Amino acid sequence: MATNTTIDIIGHATLRFASGTEILFEYEFKNPALLFLACTVEQSLAAVARKNAPPNNRQLAITGDAIARAVLSTKWIEGGGSTLQWESIHGRGIATNRYLAHMAEIKGVMENLAMLNGCSAAGIPIHHTIKATMVEAIFGAVWLDSKDLGVVEEVMRLLGVFWPVDAEVERMLLVFLGELRQLGVLGGV
Repeated sequence: MATNTTIDIIGHATLRFASGTEILFEYEFKNPALLFLACTVEQSLAAVARKNAPPNNRQLAITGDAIARAVLSTKWIEGGGSTLQWESIHGRGIATNRYLAHMAEIKGVMENLAMLNGCSAAGIPIHHTIKATMVEAIFGAVWLDSKDLGVVEEVMRLLGVFWPVDAEVERMLLVFLGELRQLGVLGGV
């Protein structure tokens, strides 16, 4: 399931997905501050919990999580899926922080990370929840900027978060999730 698709931010306003030199999809933000905010993290949970914490990507991530769930559940219902299917693909797979963090790593999302204190994140171990939050924040930023579910769905798909369209794609996704469990990326069965 993993492809060589990568994500880059071009000129502080464009989200670009590419495979090698081929551009697969670009989204240009009308409000580039949303894209910057999606990539901005606070390093400590205590700082995020402060009443007057500086702006960071957590609010966008809450929005992104909700919109991703809406997109995925709509596709699941339209496809006539079972609750067992929902739980095995969504609940223990593509919606988990560990899955989102893994996709952030293999798609190059973390190379666009901005720390609030201005420090570089290069060489610093980043917790999986911060990686997952950044992916969800990108979904939220795209939604708030575009108000277009089709655009959000395409960004999600390119980041490996999608509902399988047929039995073959579902089989491939379940195999991929199984491989991630064997590697210890995902927990459980």
